[in-house]
Amino acid sequence: MHKVVGGEHVLGFKSGNAYVRILHVRPHLRVGETVSVGDPLGEVAWSPTFFRWTDPHLHIEIRLRGSFIGARGGAKLSIHNDLVRFIRNNVNPGSSLREYIVDLIVKGRYVILKPCPRGASSALVVGVGNALGVMEGGVPHYGHAGVILPYGSADRPVAYVGSSVTVNDITIGQVDFTSGPYVHAVIPKEGCYLTLNGSHVYGAAFFIGADFVKVIPRDWRSLALSEGDVVTLCFQAP
Repeated sequence: MHKVVGGEHVLGFKSGNAYVRILHVRPHLRVGETVSVGDPLGEVAWSPTFFRWTDPHLHIEIRLRGSFIGARGGAKLSIHNDLVRFIRNNVNPGSSLREYIVDLIVKGRYVILKPCPRGASSALVVGVGNALGVMEGGVPHYGHAGVILPYGSADRPVAYVGSSVTVNDITIGQVDFTSGPYVHAVIPKEGCYLTLNGSHVYGAAFFIGADFVKVIPRDWRSLALSEGDVVTLCFQAP
């Protein structure tokens, strides 16, 4: 299936008993064609849902039924133990926000930071109740984020609904859903804010396994930066 809904390309595929929905791709396929792993699907298309800081990407969902247009219907996926093990072995539990090097400035859109010293982890380590985890998401601008805890299991979660999420003893959100080592956190936009070299920024995006952080400035005129500068990114209480 291929439809354009409000300027958004929506592709639908059937694979065995599962259904796959892909967004943000202008297809080079015809309805009814068979595709295999590695086959080209088309080209990434700009979506009207993107923000100014959004980079080209595709969105993939595994769905429970052949309904590709509605928002609901996605299958619940589980966090694989390999990812939990990777975090446990590669992220220093004592690390959190620190100094960064300005790696790239895309004027009017975002700033890419890399950890200082080079090669260090850029993961955002947060406290969740009495546990530690690694957060992925855009905070606080998206209002929510996911956290993977390096310890715990489905039958013995180490964080519960209502647990506070903290960075350097500053509460930035609260857990509203848990599933084994995965927790989802609500991050109120008014509950905290971020500064880059003391300048208030709109938010920052953190990615598990990536070696960079994407920062979205508010006022470019007050943010005097050059590539190669060493900067500090900090959460602040309101």
